[in-house]
Amino acid sequence: MMKIKKPLITRIVGNRHACSLLIAIIFLFTETGYSANGPSKLRPALQFSETGRKATKEGIKGGEQNSPVCLHEVESMSREEKIRYSRFKLGDNNAIEDFARQIFARISEEVGVQISTNPEDWVLVGGPFLEPKNCIYYLCDILVNELGITRVTINRKRYKGPALYSQSSLDVKRKISQETLYFDGSVSVKGKNVIFVDDCLASGGIYGRSRGLLLENGAKSVRAYIITRINNPVVYPEIDLDRTVVTEGGVEEILNILKGSRNVITSRLITVLSMLAEKDIVYLVNKLNK
Repeated sequence: MMKIKKPLITRIVGNRHACSLLIAIIFLFTETGYSANGPSKLRPALQFSETGRKATKEGIKGGEQNSPVCLHEVESMSREEKIRYSRFKLGDNNAIEDFARQIFARISEEVGVQISTNPEDWVLVGGPFLEPKNCIYYLCDILVNELGITRVTINRKRYKGPALYSQSSLDVKRKISQETLYFDGSVSVKGKNVIFVDDCLASGGIYGRSRGLLLENGAKSVRAYIITRINNPVVYPEIDLDRTVVTEGGVEEILNILKGSRNVITSRLITVLSMLAEKDIVYLVNKLNK
C-alpha cells in the first residue's frame, strides 16, 4: 500500500501545533483591520439608514421566538451567495460588513423600537469562539456599536479530540458543545433581553447550549439571528460551505484575503489553511514573503 504523505506543517510540528505555526506565519506577513477593542479606525464607519437605526416600524415586543431567524438556507443559496459567505468566514472585511447590514436590518425590523427605547434592557451575544476569533466576533463589533447595547461573551474551552470539530459527527458535535461552553458571568444577563448572533445553524448544539446557559443565568428572553442554516449537515458539511471560495477559485483566493490590509484573521481561515496540501502552503508562504 502506498504511504500517504502528510502535509508539510503536520510533518514538522504535528497536528496539535500546526495551527499555531500557521497563525504565526499569517501575523508575520499581514496586518488586520480590526482590534480586540473593536473596529479599527482604518475602517470607515458603516452608514446605516436613520430609519433603520431608530426602527420606527413597530417591532415584535420582546419575548421568545418560536425558532431562530435564519437569513439564508444553504440548499437554496446561489453560487455567488455561497462564495460571499465563504469569504465572510475566512475574514473578508467587505463580506463581514455586508452580513452585519443584513442582520442589523432584521433586528431593527423586529425589535428596533424596544432597543432604541430601553437599550439598557438588551445585550448582544455572539457565537462562542476560540483564538483566533471567528468572523462573528468582528461582525458583533459592528452590531453593538450600531445598536448601542452591551456585549456579553460566552466562552469556549479548547476541544481536544481525535478530529477537527468541523469534521466530527453530529452526535459528537452536540456532546462537544455541552462540554466546552461556559458563561463566566462577568457581565450579568439577569432580567435582560438577549440577542444571539451566529453564522451557521447545523447540528443546533452550540445555539441550544448557549441559549440554555443564558436562561440559566437569568436572561429574560433570547432572540437568535443566524446567517445561514444547513438543513442536512450530513449531506452538506459546514466545512464544505466555509471553503467554497477556495474550492471555486483555488488557493489564490486565500492569498487575496491574507493580503487585504482590512481583512482579519479568523479561526476558520486557520482551519482551512491547516487542510491545505504542502505545495499550497509553500506557495502561500513564498507569495507572502515577497
